[in-house]
Amino acid sequence: MIKKIVVVGMIMGVLSSCVEYRIKRVTHSDGSSYHFPQQRRGLGDWVDVSPTGSYTYDWAVGVIKEKKRKDDSGIDYLKVK
Repeated sequence: MIKKIVVVGMIMGVLSSCVEYRIKRVTHSDGSSYHFPQQRRGLGDWVDVSPTGSYTYDWAVGVIKEKKRKDDSGIDYLKVK
C-alpha cells in the first residue's frame, strides 16, 4: 500500500512540473476575434499568461515564446573536479 502511495506521489510531482501552452480564440458575433495566450501547470486550470496586449494571433505567439524563455531558471549545475 505504501508503495502505491509513493508511486502516485511521484507521478503527481512529475505532472505538476509540466507546463503546457495554448492560444484561446474568442470570436464575437460581429466577426472579430481575439487571441489569449494561456498556460497550465500539470493538471491545473488554464490561466491567461498576459492580461493586456493587441490580442492578435502573432502577439499571442510572441507572448508564449517570451514566457517559455523566462521559464528557463538560469540555474547551471557545475561539476567539481
